[in-house]
Amino acid sequence: MMQRTIPTYALYAGDGESLLDQWVHCETIAVRSARHRWHIRTHAHADFYQVLHVRSGRVIADIDGETREPVAPLVVTMPPRVPHGYRFSRSVEGHILTISAERFERLLAICGGALSLLSEPRILRLEAGGSDARVVDDAIAAIAAEFARTARWQSQRIEALMTALLIPVCRRLADDPDDASPTGRPAVDPRALAFRAEVDRRFRTHLPLKTYARAVGVSETHLNRISRKAFGLSALAFIQRRVMLEASRDLTFTSHPVAGIASSLGFDDPAYFSRAFKKHTGLSPRAFRLRSLS
Repeated sequence: MMQRTIPTYALYAGDGESLLDQWVHCETIAVRSARHRWHIRTHAHADFYQVLHVRSGRVIADIDGETREPVAPLVVTMPPRVPHGYRFSRSVEGHILTISAERFERLLAICGGALSLLSEPRILRLEAGGSDARVVDDAIAAIAAEFARTARWQSQRIEALMTALLIPVCRRLADDPDDASPTGRPAVDPRALAFRAEVDRRFRTHLPLKTYARAVGVSETHLNRISRKAFGLSALAFIQRRVMLEASRDLTFTSHPVAGIASSLGFDDPAYFSRAFKKHTGLSPRAFRLRSLS
């Protein structure tokens, strides 16, 4: 059944657990999912990354409309604004880490290319009993133990442990021949990341390209070069793709009428929106929605 909206959540609070300056949260999968009958419905996080570690048990992941059933042990990394949901078996063991985007990206900035590796959802399979699985287990256990107590320099300790977790994960993603990110992928230009963040924040307002260029601190011509190098698209095409991605998500995950979706995305004319959407996807909004339901 489609929802009226895709829920967008902030960092978990109000359950009596300790929060570290609102930048990180750690809990077992069982604590969160048991409250929801082991089904975390489709939602997104506006300003947070998540790291899901499944040590054992079964998980069915719905990531941006695609259903996957990876085999544990595994790690799922989820960037902000991506719709996702999970179904877990009652026997599941593991943890969920929720980290502010600003702090997460700062941690990854020390490793050239790491941020670009995790800019899209990733599922990393681990070999049971293997060295990578042990490193991840140890890092997650240490983070959970530190989060559960109150101690001097706690935030700094968790940052260090988070780095110890993320580096082996990123190494595996970079070295995995089946992964889309090749070994030694160059780091994304920070200005490209700033542009993407501005687009994510303001894509509904249909601002002129010069506004984005000014926000990033470059000329429109230079912004186009940066966008093409980082994303393979001109700056305008990148903005348009973001608009149509949101339209696709709304058509898939909500029951809003097409006219309402068009209006929420800054289109005054629903017919113009429908033509633009069909040009981008090859399907009318109605046909796209019907296909997503099949």
